[in-house]
Amino acid sequence: MPGTVVRDSIAVDLLAAHTLTTAGATAAAGTAFEILWPGEVQFALLINAVTGTTPVMYIEIEACESSDFSTTDVTTIAELTAGDQADGDELAVNTFVDAKYVRAVVSITGTTAVYTGATLKAVLPHDRRVRGVSPTTQDAT
Repeated sequence: MPGTVVRDSIAVDLLAAHTLTTAGATAAAGTAFEILWPGEVQFALLINAVTGTTPVMYIEIEACESSDFSTTDVTTIAELTAGDQADGDELAVNTFVDAKYVRAVVSITGTTAVYTGATLKAVLPHDRRVRGVSPTTQDAT
């Protein structure tokens, strides 16, 4: 994708192990991904194409200290809900991660809903902040 930061384009896709259709209607947990920088993280969901009637993709991002998520310290740290988004829409949520591993738990509802090419990546949020004031129009007082 043009304009994509290189580290974002090679980031691990948390949805790679998921079937993003209503055929996988029961909530399914994905593969664990090790967060290499604890602290503030942005989870960016890119929707390439959506088809079907009233599609909804619900994503819970879980964190845990063990890679198999078998311990009792599994916590939900963020949630994203995507509906019938326009092609190329991006949804994002910032959260604080203090565990070693994260994974996405996905459920999809709707009639023959399909999210083609959707990706969910953990990225550093600082380079996506939108400045509220343009430095060229700001008055110095």
